[in-house]
Amino acid sequence: MTINHYMLLIRLSIPLLLISSNSIADTAILDISGTSTISISQTGGDHYLDVISVDNNSGGTDITTTQQGIGNHSIDLDLTNNAGGYDVDITQNSSSDLSVSVTSTCETAAGCSVNITQQ
Repeated sequence: MTINHYMLLIRLSIPLLLISSNSIADTAILDISGTSTISISQTGGDHYLDVISVDNNSGGTDITTTQQGIGNHSIDLDLTNNAGGYDVDITQNSSSDLSVSVTSTCETAAGCSVNITQQ
């Protein structure tokens, strides 16, 4: 049996990032600074996503992530906001092993949102 392990470590301050992976072990670690739009899709099981996002300008951060497959889903979000809002949409689709941890600070009149769907 061959087990593929996919790990992605990104430190960025770019406005758009799309990540899609399909393997038995998917790990993505993102360290984001500034206004960003992030879309992450992990399929195949044994998913882990760690996002640290610091937004120090008025643009805000949008994160959309989907974890599908055979379980072992885990997402850790650390969101800090000093000017723009953030909008996070998380979907985890499996029959077991679903986990989300969110640490956030929102300091904008526009507000911030985190939506979590676990199926």
